[in-house]
Amino acid sequence: MSIKLRSLLTVLACMAVVSCGDDPELVRKREEQRAEIRKLQSELAVLDERLKNAPEDRSEDLAKLEEETAGREEKIEALEKEVAALEERKKEIEAEFEDYRKKYPIR
Repeated sequence: MSIKLRSLLTVLACMAVVSCGDDPELVRKREEQRAEIRKLQSELAVLDERLKNAPEDRSEDLAKLEEETAGREEKIEALEKEVAALEERKKEIEAEFEDYRKKYPIR
């Protein structure tokens, strides 16, 4: 036999041994794994679709609105203090005016 023929026969013999020796248990496990992979791929496709249809993240907008709200609340509080101070000043001026009217009545 020539070296080429011997090499070819060796390769064919190895392939025959490998292909004929598939263990039924390993074949069953491989099929179960393929089925599990298909199942997981379909679940992943569903999750990907849900992600595509999910509403966009609005947390940045919410943070800006909260910041604006806090600023406006501070401004409202400052204005309310100013109004209270003006009302107090009005009462003082009205009291002074009453004192003036008592001192100088109209005839």
